[in-house]
Amino acid sequence: MVGEGDDEPISRFLEDIRIRREPIYVEDIDAKYEEPTWEFKAFKIVTGSLEEDITEGFSTMHYAFMLG
Repeated sequence: MVGEGDDEPISRFLEDIRIRREPIYVEDIDAKYEEPTWEFKAFKIVTGSLEEDITEGFSTMHYAFMLG
């Protein structure tokens, strides 16, 4: 992910995605800070193929049910 913005909103975002509740557990976030270029004008989510997304979803559900 590439993000640009002021320090405070970026710090809040990084804390918000540091999820540690089942079935999600973020082990580590590796952030690299550089001077912003302000080249990005919009936010866009790019996902994998439908097959990859379905497989990942089933894997997550399986893990959650195994713990439940």
